[in-house]
Amino acid sequence: MAGLYEVRNSDFHLRGYIRAACREPGDLRAKAEAFVRMARKPYEEAVTIIRREDPSDFANTMANKPTEVIFAGIQNGEIGLIVRGLTADSAGKVKVERFESTAPSFRRIGYFMGLNGHIRSYIKSHPEWAKEDYAKLAARFVGLEIEAHPDLVGLPVSALQIDNKGDVVWLAKGACDARQAD
Repeated sequence: MAGLYEVRNSDFHLRGYIRAACREPGDLRAKAEAFVRMARKPYEEAVTIIRREDPSDFANTMANKPTEVIFAGIQNGEIGLIVRGLTADSAGKVKVERFESTAPSFRRIGYFMGLNGHIRSYIKSHPEWAKEDYAKLAARFVGLEIEAHPDLVGLPVSALQIDNKGDVVWLAKGACDARQAD
């Protein structure tokens, strides 16, 4: 998860919606859609509170910056990343973001959450990037965003790898403690 975690004086608590969505029946996509159903209205209310209480902070830290969740594992017998995000524009209007990446369409799949404009620029200007070690490249990519947005992006970073059986290997737990990582 990345983005807005919770807002005091509101019902928005990102981690709680993720846990509840993961308990829902169905595949990864069903869980991701359950997350959207549960979290959208409280997120909209949190956006309203933040815009009202501190408009300049909203403009600097939230407007057009996504709150995203990745549901990762096996989807239709293949590795899948199902991303759902909520983003508020400068007027406070909330849109749902949907991104899905599944094997075998891609030999390796991945997704960088949150701010990633500098990562995308790097990929466009370095066509051979996919031949590099992904774990090392991920750290470099995150470093690009930290350097570009030190007030919004920072350590610790969590990174994991999932094989074609659905087994998870944590490369870096970052802020995830053992209970959260499970």
